[in-house]
Amino acid sequence: DITANSAANIISFVYTPRTDLSYIVKTSSDDGSLEPTEKTIGNQTFGDTVTVMPEAVDGYTVSPESKTITIGTTPETVEFAYAKRTDLGYTVNYLERGAGENGADKVLCEAKNATGQTFGNTVAYGNEIQGIDITGYVFDEAEPESFAISTNASANVMNLYYVLRSDLGLTINYLNKDTKAPIKDATSIENLTYGSTVNAADHKVDIEGYNFDSVSADEVTIGLGQNELTFYYAPRTDISYTVRYLLAGTTTPVKAEETVANKTFGETVQVSAPQISGYTLVSSSPIKAELKASGNVFTFEYEPVSGLTYTVQYLNGSTVVGSKVVTGGENGFTYGETVSVNAELPRGYALVEGESATQTYTVGASNDTNIVTFKVAPITGLSYTVKYLNADDTPIPGVSDKVVSGQTFGDKVTESAIDITGYD
Repeated sequence: DITANSAANIISFVYTPRTDLSYIVKTSSDDGSLEPTEKTIGNQTFGDTVTVMPEAVDGYTVSPESKTITIGTTPETVEFAYAKRTDLGYTVNYLERGAGENGADKVLCEAKNATGQTFGNTVAYGNEIQGIDITGYVFDEAEPESFAISTNASANVMNLYYVLRSDLGLTINYLNKDTKAPIKDATSIENLTYGSTVNAADHKVDIEGYNFDSVSADEVTIGLGQNELTFYYAPRTDISYTVRYLLAGTTTPVKAEETVANKTFGETVQVSAPQISGYTLVSSSPIKAELKASGNVFTFEYEPVSGLTYTVQYLNGSTVVGSKVVTGGENGFTYGETVSVNAELPRGYALVEGESATQTYTVGASNDTNIVTFKVAPITGLSYTVKYLNADDTPIPGVSDKVVSGQTFGDKVTESAIDITGYD
């Protein structure tokens, strides 16, 4: 009711803010990788200030990071735009499997870190990731072969595994230590592993005619360049050679063989055939040859001299009382030929006591010295007769011949004529 007190005459209406209001949240992505959403948030109170926070989506950034609105009677729309993160990265490791301490993978070189990667992008070996050259190694495999960029750094890793090269070789040389010339064909060892070692002692060999001197290294570590191991040898200086002098076509020596020692392997020697009394050389001379480690035998062949003669002499003391040259027919005698010589005594001589009537003689090289000697002596017990004759060689009657005995062949005698009556 209206009263007289105007101040008390008040009519009041009480209002409360509406609580049935709402706002709308929309989301989108710049590349369409996320499904767009629209969501109405109700039960909002008129006039309230609300800070709207976007939902976090792994791998994405959102703009704006938040938005503050005042709730009105008309729903306000808040939009959040999502974009893939481009601040991610990945790591590439270069490893040798199980070659590290306690069987761990061995790190071969510093890892590669790539930045500025986009979430969800695929990284694959052979495309985004390439192998690199690592000294002594070849690429083996990638684990994994590909992966998608994520926000988990430990998952953004590719391990590239390498193995040691095993296609390397080693050349082994065998040289003369003085001339450096090869004395044996070089040998090669194939399919060696980088960094492995080769022991020289395992490849030392004996070479005929040489003594080992030294080696370039006791062991060789296999690298990428020219891997070489060189053994040096010295020619032997204890080599000998033998010279033989044989009857042609036989093994019969005509002169004692000669051996020359302390020569050097490979040395060239020249050997000339000597003149040998009674023989003629029928093989080539000189012989020039390079000495081998053994079996150095040089042979000269000779034939006996032919056309020789010998002389038979009969000696009375030191006086030659008879001689005869024996020619041996058309071709004569041959040096070394054995002949049987029968004594053909000169008249008035006989062999001395004990002297054989037949001698065996070997023909020598010179006619002048080929002499067969028989010792003889004048025959004794001879006699001579002194006849006393007429001028007509008839005996003088009554006068007998005189016989003188006990004479020796060749003696000189003196007789005097006798007086015969009636004769002068």
